[in-house]
Amino acid sequence: MLISYNYLVKRADSNVQAATLEEARQYLVGTQRGDYTAELLESLQFKRVDLASDIEVTLNKLLLGRIDLMPMAGTLVDKLRQKGTPLKPLLVLTKALNGVACNEEIPAETIAKMQASLTKLTEDGTWDSIYKKHGFKQNEL
Repeated sequence: MLISYNYLVKRADSNVQAATLEEARQYLVGTQRGDYTAELLESLQFKRVDLASDIEVTLNKLLLGRIDLMPMAGTLVDKLRQKGTPLKPLLVLTKALNGVACNEEIPAETIAKMQASLTKLTEDGTWDSIYKKHGFKQNEL
């Protein structure tokens, strides 16, 4: 199974420091209206949340120092860092297993094949294409 991480990310040269979510609550965190992270931050009792229209606006605010942190999928962090965007993951915000759930009577060999297919979809970019096709905003930058 693959584990997907979502981080609270800071600008690489930022002095923002937090070892826990409780410590991170003191900072201004940016996210997008209608994104699940807006509700997640609220449920985690973040009071200082800056809402923007889309992820590019939020990222620009982070890079310009107008916000301190923003939630971001680990795959997107990696993609942006490879392009030279000065980001640094500060804390894990969420983690999720990308796996298959089956009836216990399904043969282990069948489950292994299904999991291998899911892993391939994730690694070859098909997973991201499906997200885009259905209007999800994961990994758009």
